[in-house]
Amino acid sequence: MWGNQATLEVNSAYSETTTINITGVTPYSNYSFSVVAATAAGEGEPSLPTYYVTEEDVPSAPTDLNIEALNSTSVLVTWQAPEEENGIIIKYTIRWKLASSESEADDDQIITTPGDSYECEVPDLIECQTYDFSVSANTSRGEGERASMQWSPAEEPEAPEALLCPQQNDGSIELSWTAPITTCNITRFIIISDVYVRWSGDKFNSSDSTEVSKFMLEDPIPYSNYS
Repeated sequence: MWGNQATLEVNSAYSETTTINITGVTPYSNYSFSVVAATAAGEGEPSLPTYYVTEEDVPSAPTDLNIEALNSTSVLVTWQAPEEENGIIIKYTIRWKLASSESEADDDQIITTPGDSYECEVPDLIECQTYDFSVSANTSRGEGERASMQWSPAEEPEAPEALLCPQQNDGSIELSWTAPITTCNITRFIIISDVYVRWSGDKFNSSDSTEVSKFMLEDPIPYSNYS
């Protein structure tokens, strides 16, 4: 009843008494039941059917959760309906908080949208901060599982400029550069080295990180190309 396509399933069960317990039924679905008596001579005619509608249950998590920046302090959260709605979706609950926050879930900021809505604008985010977002669906039986993802409205920085790498008297190489202009604090620089050892023909690469705009490469391999 809750899916986009109707599914018809025919199943049978056997009992030697006049009662049977049917388990594993699908929530919020139409069932019809008939009973056939059987003897050694074979099966008789089926009874008139009786009909039953199973109760709703909580849904599974929404699908295809996505977050798109509208500007530096607001985002558009979008999603699709759960694969197992298990009833009529009456609302969606969108939660968010700073990823660094140790607050309980009750302290999350919350927006709710109608059950036929699949997007929500979240405003007033703190610039350059990372947030935890989640979206859940509700039926009359309550809230279902949450779909979650982490998002930062911060834009990726431009490339550093004026990279210099003079070799020092002790053989080490000091790299320095000019940090790009950005609205957010740069948390680290990643130094990627491609090395060609000219006397052996070996090639390899490595990476390091630093929080400042210079880096000292200790003990470089002699007679080698670095980039």
